[in-house]
Amino acid sequence: MKKSTIIYFISLLIISTILFKVVTPERTAISETKVDKKVNTSQSINVSTAPISNNQDSNKLNNESEQLSSNDKQLKNTIRLLSNIYNNKTVDLKVEKSLLKYLKDTDNAEIYQVIIDNIHNANLGNESDDRLVEYSLSLLAAIDSTRSAQIFYDSISTGKWQGSNAIYTVRKSIEKLARTPNHIELVQTTFSKVSEDNPFINELAIAIAKNAKKEQIDYLIGYIDNKSVTKSNAATRAMNKIKAEPLVPHIIKYISENSSIAVQNTALSSLANMGQYEATSALITWSSKQDITSSNQVKELFTIALRRSSSTTRAIEKELSSKVFVSNDIKNVIIQLTKNDN
Repeated sequence: MKKSTIIYFISLLIISTILFKVVTPERTAISETKVDKKVNTSQSINVSTAPISNNQDSNKLNNESEQLSSNDKQLKNTIRLLSNIYNNKTVDLKVEKSLLKYLKDTDNAEIYQVIIDNIHNANLGNESDDRLVEYSLSLLAAIDSTRSAQIFYDSISTGKWQGSNAIYTVRKSIEKLARTPNHIELVQTTFSKVSEDNPFINELAIAIAKNAKKEQIDYLIGYIDNKSVTKSNAATRAMNKIKAEPLVPHIIKYISENSSIAVQNTALSSLANMGQYEATSALITWSSKQDITSSNQVKELFTIALRRSSSTTRAIEKELSSKVFVSNDIKNVIIQLTKNDN
């Protein structure tokens, strides 16, 4: 073969190779992550690409990177926990504990948004969704921060709860949050805005009463004559949960002709259920001004009070004899009840 022919074929081979490299794109590996549940996983982590100018900047960037890494880890933990709950799989308690601590320390908005989205998108009444909602709300109650409580109470004030088995667990979470007065204003706001058919009205009213100060007494009393029968009944029952003796003078103010009969009776019942010395003393004073027509009410009130605490008996023994009664029959009713109690 001629030398010129060989050179021609070599030239063609070189040109073909170059063209192949130009038109053939580099392959990119694509990974898919399958999630069993519709948990919102569209969260992104932004990593800083700012140049490092000195050691201080370097340390700052390292700290930011560690924080971002922690955020990313806890975001994944959240998604995994919610997915496992939805699919009725075992919850990793170590992961749960780590997430709770992280949220107590950071109140991370991104993670809260994942929880919010899944609560709001849940189809209450569906077994898996009920499980997801009650778990999410129990997490928020366990965190017990201002932000987590806001999300919690916003969530229970909305939604179609009828037919949902999550109701019973959520009630326990309300009770848990009510162990301290930290969120009392949130509870009152929620009680005010929930609809008549909300299944948590009683628990909200009790949460207010258990952490009551004068303002909360006024708030609950304000609902006694309310046109909402459900909230009126809830407020009436909640007043019987008040145990703070320093509130007795404030409750007594509502036992007057300026108050409706319903409000007066609610205040009297609250004193009877309190089981405190000062509350019994107030009942004795009120009873001393009643005529025989009130004997049944007096009997009912002191029967309750005597069941609540031995302080009732002490108050009767020390104060009854010094009171002048409009009706001696009323006084004898109280004396007889004390004898029967002994």
